[in-house]
Amino acid sequence: MRSRQLPLDLGEIPTSPASLWDVFPAEDQLAAVAALARLMAQATVHAVHEEECPDAATDDEPVA
Repeated sequence: MRSRQLPLDLGEIPTSPASLWDVFPAEDQLAAVAALARLMAQATVHAVHEEECPDAATDDEPVA
C-alpha cells in the first residue's frame, strides 16, 4: 500500500469525525477498522493473560 497524506485545515471550519471519515476511500476505512480490531484483540488477550499469569514476563512488541 502506498503512503498518502491528506492535508486538512480545520482551523476555521469545525468538522465532525463522521465527515472526516467519509473523506477516506472504503479500502482505507476497512484497513483502519482492521487495525483497530487487531489492537482491541491484542489488548484483550494481554489483559486475560495478566489475570491468569500475574507473574509472567510481559512482551510489549508493537502490533504489525
